[in-house]
Amino acid sequence: MRYWLLMLAAAVGLHDGAMAQATDDIIVSGQRGKRDPEKTFVEAMAAPSANGQLARFTEKICPRGFGLSEQNNQGLAQRIRRVAAAAKIPVAEEGCRPNIIILFVTDRRQAIARWRTDRPDFFIGLTPSRISALAAGTDPVTSWQIVRVMGKDGRPIGKADSDMYDYLVNEQTVPSRLVSSIQIEFAATFVLIEQKLIGDASLVQLADYAAMRTLANTDAMAAAGQRLPTILSLFSSPGEPVPLSLTEWDLRYLTALYDSPLAARASQQQRSMGKLIKQDADRGDSETGRR
Repeated sequence: MRYWLLMLAAAVGLHDGAMAQATDDIIVSGQRGKRDPEKTFVEAMAAPSANGQLARFTEKICPRGFGLSEQNNQGLAQRIRRVAAAAKIPVAEEGCRPNIIILFVTDRRQAIARWRTDRPDFFIGLTPSRISALAAGTDPVTSWQIVRVMGKDGRPIGKADSDMYDYLVNEQTVPSRLVSSIQIEFAATFVLIEQKLIGDASLVQLADYAAMRTLANTDAMAAAGQRLPTILSLFSSPGEPVPLSLTEWDLRYLTALYDSPLAARASQQQRSMGKLIKQDADRGDSETGRR
């Protein structure tokens, strides 16, 4: 594991950023919107996988940052751990092998081009065209996932020895319009942020943004375009006020995602998540009214 971590650090290169340290508490910020905004929020946030599911981790998460000072790298990871715990997502003990990787680089295209040769394990399961698209994108923030394919019973489905997962037929399953015969799980997730974007962003903001891009496959641009506040607007709305941390809606989204049925279709997951988020918001309103 130590060799793997040293190779990661060498691949990224360290950068000392001057920024605020992560706080101990999860403080969410936001404002109440009109009732029934949950469906729009979920649909804007969610980026379904190729098979039409909202993937997530099923194993304990282990975050690690690269490209900042060692102190800030550690603070970033600790903050993501606290966000995950607040969303009731299992967290691995310290010293674990990272499966959430936050990379701060000077140039996105050059970094990805270098890793295609030096660190092909960063892109396991991605097609060459998908990797090229990551490098060619104009957004200086990008994310991707290494996934594994499981049967809906939670047992692995085999894959060919190639650069793409090769789905095999599971003859023990019964086709359904509501439930998929396979489920997609995160084996590892990456987010890459160009250092020029850091600006005045605090470590809390960077960590919370990274959490929303790695604990779930989210569409930052679409999320920033809807009216409810989200930390995903950090890099998507230049010149506009952004939340100081994860918002209540962000936390509700993560909590609902990890409480939704894993092998269901994305549409069913989104309906389930919308209901869970609305129930939580209603409870919050009731508790506020009683104070």
